Amino acid sequence: MNIQLLTNNSPSEFVTKSIVDLGTITGNLREGCSMLSPVFEIAQAAVPSGVNYVYIPDFGRYYYARINNIRTGLWELECDVDVLMSWAAQLRQCSGIVSRSETNYNTYLDDGSFRAYADPNIITKKFPNGFTTYEFILAVAGGYQNI
Repeated sequence: MNIQLLTNNSPSEFVTKSIVDLGTITGNLREGCSMLSPVFEIAQAAVPSGVNYVYIPDFGRYYYARINNIRTGLWELECDVDVLMSWAAQLRQCSGIVSRSETNYNTYLDDGSFRAYADPNIITKKFPNGFTTYEFILAVAGGYQNI
């Protein structure tokens, strides 16, 4: 199975990572491992240094990688799936409401971190023809520009 060796220079929270391609090698998948955390055996004299990230075309996923030397000429590549980079295109197509931000937040979404107060805006308008026998109170919720 082909494994593309990469170096990841970005934090794990980033959806799109800054990666450097170090080449492609062939490895054998160990039995009994999952697609989310596969383990490969690589029979090669040396593996390039700085490898901390891989892409496996057969799985279509990016993985964080750890390389362990088993013995001379045999390496073990332990991988853990990077969900953000593997599904970056699908994540970018999603829309949502960001309810909390450090500088920009929506006070209409109550998240328990700040107190929101309803400030009433009371305006008195006279009816043009007035009322002779009845009194009315008109309450309007929302904008008042067209009253």
